[in-house]
Amino acid sequence: MRKFFVLLFVILSLVSCSKRLGLVDDGTDQCDYSDCNSQEPSIAILHVKFSRSPAQMSPNIFLMIGRFEDQNYLDTVLTDTVPIYRDFILIPVDVDHYYTVVAQYLRHDDTIYAIDGSYVFKTFYYLCDSICWQIKGNSLNVKLKN
Repeated sequence: MRKFFVLLFVILSLVSCSKRLGLVDDGTDQCDYSDCNSQEPSIAILHVKFSRSPAQMSPNIFLMIGRFEDQNYLDTVLTDTVPIYRDFILIPVDVDHYYTVVAQYLRHDDTIYAIDGSYVFKTFYYLCDSICWQIKGNSLNVKLKN
């Protein structure tokens, strides 16, 4: 009797896993492909939030590949061309790398640095009969706290 329950458990586990992985067609034609990116991405867009203040409307933002301690400087992004109503910038980068963003703020005679970093990578999921790709880890925040 115990062998029967173990066998039943294994079969049910395989069926539920294959449904979760998208390997089993559930027979519905309700596949919404509007958010599905079927092309494997090689470029990601970093979404970097930053602060604006009356004292400094356009902080400098430094992009580094790797962790802050590595000091592998890639680029400086000037925020003076960003419209005043936006508090974020978009930076194209390669996937499957760790990125660090440093914002330099000036307040009176002090220089304040805000640092954030993340590993930017691609992942996929199954949607009906397609593979959909998505980017993870591409949102960074170097806003100042009040």
